[in-house]
Amino acid sequence: MRKILLLIFLLLLGIDSILSQEIDSLNYPYTPGLPQPLVENHNPTSKNVLIVYKSGDNVSEAIANYYASVRGIPTTNKIGLTIPDTAYYFGCRIYLKNDGELIYGGEAYYVNGWAAWYYYEDYIHNPVQNYLISTTNNEGDILKNVIDFIVVCKGIPLKIQYMNEEPWSSITTRGNAAVDPLLCLVNQEKNPNFAITDLFGTEYDDIENPYYNFDENNNFSDRFKNRTYFTIFNGDTLSLNYLVTRLDGQNLSTIENMIDNALESDLSGEKTFIIDGDTRNVTAGCSYFNTWYMLPTYNKLNALGFNTQYDYGNNAWITQSTSGEEVIAYTSMGAHAGMPKDYAFSVLEFDYAPGAIFDTYESYSGYSMDSSITRDNHGLVSNFMFVDGTGGSGNTWEPRGTGVTDIREYFPAYAMGYTLAEAAYKGVKYLAWQNVILGDPLTAIAWGKQTLTENKTWEGTNLVAGKITVPYGKTLSIEENAVINFKHFASLDIKGELIVEEGARLNFLSDSSFVISGGSVTANGTAANKIIIDFNSPNETTENSIKMKGGNLSLSNCIIKNAYNGIDAMRFQDFVVEDTEFQNIENIGISLNYFGDPTPWIKNVIFDDLVYGIMAVGGSNLVVKNCSIENVQNSIFLSQVSNAMIVGNSIIADPNMEDLRFGLYLNSSNGYIAKNEITNHLDGIFLANSSPNIADNFIHNNLEYGIYVGSGSLPDLSETTSAVSLTCGYLVYALSGFNVIDENGEADIYGNGSEIYIRNSSIDLEDGCNSIMDDRDPSPGHQNIRLLIDGDQNPYPGAFSIHAENNYWGNNPNYGGSNPANRFGDSLTIYYQPYSAESCEVPTSGSCELVIYDNDSNPVDTLYPVREREGLSGDEKKYAEANADFYSGDYADAKPIYYDIADNNSIDISNLEAYKKLYEIEKMQNSPAEVFSLLS
Repeated sequence: MRKILLLIFLLLLGIDSILSQEIDSLNYPYTPGLPQPLVENHNPTSKNVLIVYKSGDNVSEAIANYYASVRGIPTTNKIGLTIPDTAYYFGCRIYLKNDGELIYGGEAYYVNGWAAWYYYEDYIHNPVQNYLISTTNNEGDILKNVIDFIVVCKGIPLKIQYMNEEPWSSITTRGNAAVDPLLCLVNQEKNPNFAITDLFGTEYDDIENPYYNFDENNNFSDRFKNRTYFTIFNGDTLSLNYLVTRLDGQNLSTIENMIDNALESDLSGEKTFIIDGDTRNVTAGCSYFNTWYMLPTYNKLNALGFNTQYDYGNNAWITQSTSGEEVIAYTSMGAHAGMPKDYAFSVLEFDYAPGAIFDTYESYSGYSMDSSITRDNHGLVSNFMFVDGTGGSGNTWEPRGTGVTDIREYFPAYAMGYTLAEAAYKGVKYLAWQNVILGDPLTAIAWGKQTLTENKTWEGTNLVAGKITVPYGKTLSIEENAVINFKHFASLDIKGELIVEEGARLNFLSDSSFVISGGSVTANGTAANKIIIDFNSPNETTENSIKMKGGNLSLSNCIIKNAYNGIDAMRFQDFVVEDTEFQNIENIGISLNYFGDPTPWIKNVIFDDLVYGIMAVGGSNLVVKNCSIENVQNSIFLSQVSNAMIVGNSIIADPNMEDLRFGLYLNSSNGYIAKNEITNHLDGIFLANSSPNIADNFIHNNLEYGIYVGSGSLPDLSETTSAVSLTCGYLVYALSGFNVIDENGEADIYGNGSEIYIRNSSIDLEDGCNSIMDDRDPSPGHQNIRLLIDGDQNPYPGAFSIHAENNYWGNNPNYGGSNPANRFGDSLTIYYQPYSAESCEVPTSGSCELVIYDNDSNPVDTLYPVREREGLSGDEKKYAEANADFYSGDYADAKPIYYDIADNNSIDISNLEAYKKLYEIEKMQNSPAEVFSLLS
């Protein structure tokens, strides 16, 4: 009978030990009783850390000094404690054992069980509390309001033992306890009568951790901040004021290596999580932990995209990483899976990445930091530090099943960028119990949500899992060839400065975003080592892109790919994109909206397969130069842009594209369109209420018209004279005219086959030396090629005819050879004689060059004179002088001359150019509305 009772007792003891579980899985995820606030914009740094060490202990002081030095902890944030080896309470001795790790009260227990706790209160708890209350930092702030994390160094006792042996009652009540979690409760301002010794003998689960399982989805809505999280104890409020971790281990060199690993933690997000399940030990609860803790952890990490190696049914130990990657976190059943107590040394063969953490389901994994002091052959978390670990969680005494650190919260939170301290305490269910957290509390293996408080440099591979804000006055630098992976709705918000070096790659995955909020971004790659900004896949819902809301952007030698829009910018100060490619952009390559006075530059940029290549709305100036825009439905779309300079671009479409539209569309816009090749669109150039200078373009094989001149438009394709200097005289430059408009109108279903169509508007072709021609033979699909210019003309008051003298009209024998007499629409009156017998050439070198500048005096184009002009009228000379000033960017000198021309003539074709130029100048100079009423 005794044997049967003993067997029953042993079974019950096993079932209710660590590894006998209260079945809490139906209550998961667990929510504490009090509602807690969200803390989204707090980013703990070195100034939020207090170091506690043992005065007079060489190792403890060395750890404190080394950690403070490498982490930059302020000198005020250190306190040395005087901890006696022996003290007496109630006439009984309390003393330190195990090289100072254990506060031993066994001799005093039968007199007063609280005695060992009084020792802790007098020599550790109260001195730390008083220091926090009475000390101010260099900024004048009281430390109790600043500190979030407390780091205790080797030499500070690890745990309390209040009687000779661990009694049965201590499994469920606070008698034996870890020191560190008691320190979490210093400074109870809301409960000033609270004493830490009040907790002695209370049930282990009656102080719920208010930080446990917060932010289950790891959206960084719950960064830890002192005096923010509250729980209830005996009807009173307790606050979780500080998260406490420990720099401890076998020896000084091991601990310094922990610190170094923390500073160099692997931020790639690519290392492996090892979850080694086991089902063999039913008494120890292995199957339960496997099902309710390990499997959910694996599922969560796997869903978040982390490398995870999980063994559910195979009871063989995992000893190597099958991925070949270093290990960043490890959990197993340890001794309960049959492993020897030194398995961290003798069994596991992993290479650990800097930042690696450990949490095994063993009751006494934090029993000591000395590998020679163990209990029940359980492995120690400190053994992992000895083999290049960085941090971990252990239990000083029997924690009960739900008292162990919960990897369902701990591992995913750590993976997503919460600090080691935050992540571990998110997995601690009960306060003031047996959990000890090893490591630097600031350790992180991803960039979680934070606002930079200092300049930062990212190098190598980095995972960003939260919103990173670079505030005004701070700089984030991304080093050469760095790889930055933004995942899980992460974002980069630039209010300060971002500098990206050549070869860097920024991957915006899982609906992550890139926003410039008034800051400055400079990303300069090289031709051989481009910067890549990859949004993974176009998303119409989020319209993923580089979103710019003010600020400055300078990109060169970049590739922007896999986005809904490439760049979506508005109201910026400076904008330069050059030598850059847009790949697999679904909608718009570059969208510029209401940008006002600045002059955006888009140069040597490649756009391919888009709905819109460039869309610009509401600006004074724009330069688009030497770009390749291919297979784009609407290559360049401009609306309300006063002075657009579109120069030297290759604008080529696939005529078989669906929804093919315009090569260049201008609505209420003017400027200088020159040296472009525009082909295979529906219309080469489409004008609506727009009157640009169109010069030296090759516009051919567009399906409907080469140029469509819509209502209210008067484009200038005539001869333009400029006087660049007194010595050069009056010279003709290809500032307008000299275009080749050829073989547009590809099929009978598109329009009427004319090269230029004019609707309720007009066009200036006088002496323009344009080649407007279509020498194809009429054939099926090309039957409507006779007309070169057609339309219905109803231009301005006093409707005038179109002057088109001295242009070349081709030589199509089917329609009169070189004489275009019958190649104009019946509704138009066109003066075409004399006409040229051959096309004109535009020189590409010579003297008396004319340099065209943008509004900021940057050179845009260089022209050489076609010929000299003699016998100019007075107004023609004025035009030549004003044009020289205008195109060199000297608007102040050009304006009065144009006004003189406009004021001295009635409105007709001869002075409309002056009105047009005045309108452009006044728009660029932000003149008041009444000025424009005088020009209308």
